[in-house]
Amino acid sequence: MKEDTIKIQRLRVNAHVGVPQEERQQQQMLVLSLELTPHKGFAELKDDVSNTVDYAAVCELVKQVAGEKERKLIETVGEDICRAVLAAFPLKTISLELEKRILWDTDWVGISMTRHNDSL
Repeated sequence: MKEDTIKIQRLRVNAHVGVPQEERQQQQMLVLSLELTPHKGFAELKDDVSNTVDYAAVCELVKQVAGEKERKLIETVGEDICRAVLAAFPLKTISLELEKRILWDTDWVGISMTRHNDSL
């Protein structure tokens, strides 16, 4: 059975990420897409915003986490974002895709991951 999901597509965030220190010195734009499975199905929302996940607040948190410190790996950026979003919002799961434009001979490199709320 497919669950109801909220999708945030191609959110642009700034981060200091890269293996060499020189790469981390300059902010880079990362592009993220998120799929969020809330605790409540859409039929339970009763057209009340307080019953759902505030996707604008999710976007702000993602931007904050991405930019809060230097990291060597985009995998770590993704893990930190998933952990923070699951802790802050009533979600069953988060799926994240993250793109980084760094290699001259590719459009982008990236990761995808899905994390579950273990407190359910």
